[in-house]
Amino acid sequence: MLLACCKRICTTCPGLVILDDGMQHWAMHRDIEVLMINSVQGMTKDFVCNTLPSGILREPWKDAISRTNVAVFNHVDLVTRSELDEMESKVRQLADDTKNHNLQILFAKMRPHSLISCYDIFFCPIENRQQPDTLTLPNSVSQVHVVCGIACPETFKRHILKLFPKVDTRFHCFPDHHPFTSEDMNGIKT
Repeated sequence: MLLACCKRICTTCPGLVILDDGMQHWAMHRDIEVLMINSVQGMTKDFVCNTLPSGILREPWKDAISRTNVAVFNHVDLVTRSELDEMESKVRQLADDTKNHNLQILFAKMRPHSLISCYDIFFCPIENRQQPDTLTLPNSVSQVHVVCGIACPETFKRHILKLFPKVDTRFHCFPDHHPFTSEDMNGIKT
């Protein structure tokens, strides 16, 4: 199904197709393979991570890095320089071990675009291209509820706490791709 969908996109709208979680789709042709590495989750101290279903990886690091063109460490502003250096060293060593001598390594961080209140109390565009250290909310906002259904809520939490260090922040974390229900929303309200 996915392969057919991508072929249709390519024939009707030639250009670039970026596929999230596409490394496991072996039948699909690709020109560039990008591996995103969550710097907060890291690569584990002993560099061994279990693959699914018991772990976070779909395949061993060595296999993924062996065919990767670009490795991107994201959320680099949420870890120390020494942690980042250690992870980069491990990736470079795996690239050397698998004879992937053309691997490019990039570093990225999230920048919020805007904040939107669910009650239309405010819209706070963030004009500055540099990520601010903190954001100031209107005085009428005394508490922030953060709801997420993502694979690594810890990363999201760190970003929010960095942006709102002086605000009463309540986190409501659900499993990745959670099918939210009315009961979930009622539980958040209380």
